[in-house]
Amino acid sequence: MGYAFYQPYWGLGLATEVALRCVDLADRALGLATIVGLTDPANRASQHVLEKVGLRYERDCVHDDHPSALFRRRLR
Repeated sequence: MGYAFYQPYWGLGLATEVALRCVDLADRALGLATIVGLTDPANRASQHVLEKVGLRYERDCVHDDHPSALFRRRLR
């Protein structure tokens, strides 16, 4: 799952709400043990959203040929 917002919608808390719902879905509805999030390594705002919903930086990686920062939260 991924999400993106047009610039006029940045800073309104929408990303945090979406990320919270994703964590809730992964935990309650799907019963997953972990959830991960990927961001551009330079996108500090997106990383902050992931941190606010309990994900922690784990490592840098490459996803679909793009450098990425991988964040993870263990649910179980």
